[in-house]
Amino acid sequence: MEVDHDAEINVFLDSDQLCFSQPDLRDLSAPMMGRKVFYPGAASMKDRWQRAYEVCDTPMPQHRLVVRSRDPNDPPLVTPPCFNSGLISVHRA
Repeated sequence: MEVDHDAEINVFLDSDQLCFSQPDLRDLSAPMMGRKVFYPGAASMKDRWQRAYEVCDTPMPQHRLVVRSRDPNDPPLVTPPCFNSGLISVHRA
């Protein structure tokens, strides 16, 4: 995703997120922001991120997030920050 541009903030948005509500643009003031992913979305991508980063010849991020299910019987998932969140914004700096 090495696109040449002069934007101060990069925003990655799944267009289906617009069907739920208009994004709150005040969220873009944070240096890095990702909407919370629900447990099923995190679980569906659990083993795919390593391969995706290998294909892009990019190292996996070291930071991990814990995603919990509403069902207390489901174990928490530990996932990279680049999961299926629907909206991610990152400041250029």
